[in-house]
Amino acid sequence: MEDRIARELQMKFEPVAVIFTNELPPDALQFKEGKWGCVIAMLTASAKGRITAFSRETCGCGGGRVGLGFGGFLEGMRGGIEYFLSSGREGHSEGEGYKKTPGIAKSFVDQLPVTDIPYTYVVFKPLSLADPEKETLQLIIFYGSFTSQKKTKRTSLHLKKNVPSFDFVHLTFVCFVWYARQAG
Repeated sequence: MEDRIARELQMKFEPVAVIFTNELPPDALQFKEGKWGCVIAMLTASAKGRITAFSRETCGCGGGRVGLGFGGFLEGMRGGIEYFLSSGREGHSEGEGYKKTPGIAKSFVDQLPVTDIPYTYVVFKPLSLADPEKETLQLIIFYGSFTSQKKTKRTSLHLKKNVPSFDFVHLTFVCFVWYARQAG
């Protein structure tokens, strides 16, 4: 499937189709069952031409599980998701610093729209390899980057501790565009 938007914007990376299915594509790249992995790394692989797939057993991490539509965070996450997303917790992994406090992180997590899709796999496929005649595209992701010359302030809400500010900040963005479908 050709994408005029990506061509007109002269994007470096190919748009990625997100497909819900019960069939695993034969050459799909997947994490090993029960092993940690980052969904964004798989998104990057798909934007560079690979087909990737996830199941409830191979989704990589708790955040990926929720974001892919495989239900909520698993109970008993080591240290608690609110600590992982904020300041960390003694004896557990360092916090990511996305939220300033565990309380703010918990409020954020509690309002997430958790869904549990009725499919076995979520597949990321380069848009050029997708066939909308045979597959229902749930979402198209435009993955790109830009450079800003504006000096930015470091904030504890978005950056880990000990991360310096830069005069030239390279930001990677992911633009999700809902693939509109008519109901019924």
